[in-house]
Amino acid sequence: MAGSHYTTLSVLEQVLPREHIRTVHAGGPGQRLLALLRGEIEAATLLDPEIAIAEAKGLRELARGEFLITFWVAPTLKREVLQAYIRALKRADEAFARDPERYLPLWERNVPPALKGAYNYSLFGLGEKFVFEPYTEEMFQQALRFAEKWNLHTHVQDSQYGHLIMPAGI
Repeated sequence: MAGSHYTTLSVLEQVLPREHIRTVHAGGPGQRLLALLRGEIEAATLLDPEIAIAEAKGLRELARGEFLITFWVAPTLKREVLQAYIRALKRADEAFARDPERYLPLWERNVPPALKGAYNYSLFGLGEKFVFEPYTEEMFQQALRFAEKWNLHTHVQDSQYGHLIMPAGI
């Protein structure tokens, strides 16, 4: 269950009756925006920087949602390597928050080739904000219930919290 699919269903069920919700797979984030611009689909769930590109092209936002990012790592990854990676992400996030004007032009590096253009990157948002907090067992169980409600539970290969979640304090 991809994060964007989960987010799409979660946001839509807040504003539409379930029987009116129809999803189609239109590819990854860049591909979804291209399909939207070509008129192949009526709406799409977008991520940054595609959100800002859609706004720059005059598309209208219908709804906004939030999602959680989870990190997937090999069980053999040394704890100190993961800790160093998380520390680097925290430092980068803090630097961006302190001086966004310095880093906003870097959005250009994240624009898919098919969407390259002369964008004003100073108008792009800050993107995903990292919030480093534990993913609790209750949050995990809620996600499993959501997957079952939408008949996505068949894609869940392991529903044991302890098998999937690294203990807090990494």
